[in-house]
Amino acid sequence: MHTLKRAALPLPVVFAVFAALMLAPVSSNAEDDAISAARTSTEVAIVVSENYEATSRWTGTTRQQDLPFIRQPYADLARRLFELAGVTATNDAGNVLTLQIDAGGTTEATLYDSSIQGQRIRETNYRAARIGGSIRLETTAGTIERRFDGVIPAPYEFMVTFGYDLYRDPNNAPFREAFEAPGGYAATIAALIRDLYGEAVLLTALTDRDPLVRRAAELGLGQP
Repeated sequence: MHTLKRAALPLPVVFAVFAALMLAPVSSNAEDDAISAARTSTEVAIVVSENYEATSRWTGTTRQQDLPFIRQPYADLARRLFELAGVTATNDAGNVLTLQIDAGGTTEATLYDSSIQGQRIRETNYRAARIGGSIRLETTAGTIERRFDGVIPAPYEFMVTFGYDLYRDPNNAPFREAFEAPGGYAATIAALIRDLYGEAVLLTALTDRDPLVRRAAELGLGQP
């Protein structure tokens, strides 16, 4: 049996704050120097820090629980894009070119309220997700920084099946979709590679066997 449920309250507008911080450019001259230094490197060390949590306004507090088992392929995607540019990923922390990725993800419990034949039905699930953070490329001539913010908003309404719904578990929130959303990490790292090594790298990535690499290339080519 299916019924249509509507959200009692939408996802907070806090996502818009992160969208406003998508890019944090430094002065053009300083960034040009850093880009030139990056282009002389043949190796890059990639460091990732990521954390995820579920929040809820219905439990009396914003933070609800940590989600320690959620992981996204930040390093894998960056590694492949750098490889296509002729730069090899290394574990050497002392390398002259270091990519630092700091990411945080959030899903919020959304309350859906409906009625069937006069009986009120309320349900909380996690159909929204956001992944935001920063990408910093440290070179001998300075640091290049980009911010990313991928958002999957909670739908205002959807068809609910009475029975198992994977979105009742915050671990199943659409974090991967947020990772690949416009303005998200995949788009931003691809755009950075484009700025460093030119569009030719992303055009090559469009034919990569990995669908995530192809998706990132499409997004990066369309990113300002």
